[in-house]
Amino acid sequence: MRIIVASLMLALAAPAAAVGVPHVSNGAQSIVGFDNVPLGTTGFQTGEIPTYVSGGVVVAGTPANPAKSGMQVFGGTSILVTVGPALNDLNDYCWPDFGAFVTGTAEIFLELSEYDPDLQVEVLVRTTSVGAGEHMYLSGGSNDMVYGLYTSGRFFSAESFTMDALALGLPNIAPGIPEPATWALLITGFGLTGTALRRRRGVAA
Repeated sequence: MRIIVASLMLALAAPAAAVGVPHVSNGAQSIVGFDNVPLGTTGFQTGEIPTYVSGGVVVAGTPANPAKSGMQVFGGTSILVTVGPALNDLNDYCWPDFGAFVTGTAEIFLELSEYDPDLQVEVLVRTTSVGAGEHMYLSGGSNDMVYGLYTSGRFFSAESFTMDALALGLPNIAPGIPEPATWALLITGFGLTGTALRRRRGVAA
């Protein structure tokens, strides 16, 4: 019985919080600002699950590229937000959405990819965009419509743009997916529990 309980506890354990840039939790969603990131930083880790932001640089907000909250923004032409680079990260974790407030002088796109465990590669599953403007929210879904379980999101534009208030996930949708090994552990645990209960009934009879 102890083995069964231990197996279930291991399978249901939440992933450890990532070490890196602090974030604010909004339900199951992590909101990342850039004020606590040193100016000039080009990449960092953040979020409830191992998530990396790269491809841009932290700069002070300006009248042309104002910060949505605080004083700093993350800018570039191709910004990548991805679950950790290890294969285990891609197997174990995902976000139901990536989003951010973006400011730019040209159309800004967001490509969202999922990890295909059969092909063992990420595959592009959704592309969305917003036109030029200030503080436009660009994302891949909402609490009412979840399009995928994403392992990466690439924000890009023909011209340099900035982002602020990067959102990982959705407020009412839990991030992460159990890996196949975790499912196997859960099923084995439930099977052993059922066997133990059947044996107990037999002894009582």
